[in-house]
Amino acid sequence: MRYIALKPCRISGKNYEKDNIILPEDLPAYDAQRLIRYGFISEIPYNEEAMEAIEFAKLKPIMISVPILSLDGKVLDFSAEDVAEALRVLQMSSESAVAYIKDCQNDMVCNLLGFIDKRKGVFATLSKRSAKNDAMSSEQVEETPEKSDMDNAEQEEVENGGDE
Repeated sequence: MRYIALKPCRISGKNYEKDNIILPEDLPAYDAQRLIRYGFISEIPYNEEAMEAIEFAKLKPIMISVPILSLDGKVLDFSAEDVAEALRVLQMSSESAVAYIKDCQNDMVCNLLGFIDKRKGVFATLSKRSAKNDAMSSEQVEETPEKSDMDNAEQEEVENGGDE
């Protein structure tokens, strides 16, 4: 039998928030009955199909389709976390949003913000970031090193077995 926390609690030295799953090995039987009686936890019947569905849901990220009017209504897919983060940035002041974008490592959030956030400072920062990323990607394509004559000579020497 598994349990679910109904309230924040600490059991056997481990903190649980509301709706956290508590495994039976983490909870002595006599504690379980006492915590159920006091309303801190509740029993969850074990259902194999439900557990498989939960595990599958954890593996597959939730995607949200966002219609972009500036692209003639084209729909782009973003993860739920990316959309939530973009909405959080939209609620920030312009200065805070600019600072966030400068340090942001998630390109998908910045792409979504570029479509939906039209504040002047934010839009300028996103444009600079986009131009910088475009320049970096074109440099990476151009920087494929070609073998120099010295490298070719060393390679031939290795292939021929060294001194002749």
